[in-house]
Amino acid sequence: MKPTRANRTGRYAFTAEEKAKIDAAYQAASGLARRRLEVLRLYAQGETYAYIIKTTAYSETTILKILRRYDEDGLDPICDEPYTGKRKYPATRFEFTAAEIAELKEGCKKAAKPHVARRFKALLLRSEGKTLAEVATATGFTETNIIYLVKKYREGGTAALVGKSRPPIAFRYKFTQAQKAEIAEARKTVTLKRIAKRLDALLLRTEGKTVEQIASEVGLHPMTVMTLIRKYQEQGIGSIIANRKTGKNSQKLSERK
Repeated sequence: MKPTRANRTGRYAFTAEEKAKIDAAYQAASGLARRRLEVLRLYAQGETYAYIIKTTAYSETTILKILRRYDEDGLDPICDEPYTGKRKYPATRFEFTAAEIAELKEGCKKAAKPHVARRFKALLLRSEGKTLAEVATATGFTETNIIYLVKKYREGGTAALVGKSRPPIAFRYKFTQAQKAEIAEARKTVTLKRIAKRLDALLLRTEGKTVEQIASEVGLHPMTVMTLIRKYQEQGIGSIIANRKTGKNSQKLSERK
């Protein structure tokens, strides 16, 4: 396929041989490679961009990048590389050997602490071909955390997974009974919805709920929940019930009504 061989409609023209090679590669491929090859296959069949977007869930920009990459480098990079248009990562970037998988399974069984077992589980799921999003959903890690765990394992083996890691700031704070009573009392008097939501988040945290659970229940982003916890522990209840729009204490405002 060459741009100079575009037909009268402005589309690239594929030879019968090219179509046959793309179809054969598509049948043999899996994962992202199969999805990229489907773009070429459908395009070669004369399907519209709208149909290809709907079928593959790629944007038109990504489809054009795949077509351009095929035009410049042929079929091999489409089949072998997880091409993103930004960086070229080796196909083996997240692949695990049979020995590594066995090592991870053994480490998961022997893990004495839940947080360590969770790290091993994340890598095992990754070794099974699960996407970063799927592993994140199953383990509670962020996608960045998972990439970091893979890197740690590659560099230091299972010992790097068992070693201590400092928890996020929100998890290092503990709530006393006095603080719990203070938050509950403030919640009774606050009427502004956005501030009541902040206090609800803190109350759920005093009950032992995770940041993810709190975010889901009150409708805040997990990072916002963590920020609220830190802010309360460092600056007190006043920083939580302050009305940013007026600069006044919302608790006092509600008492005047």
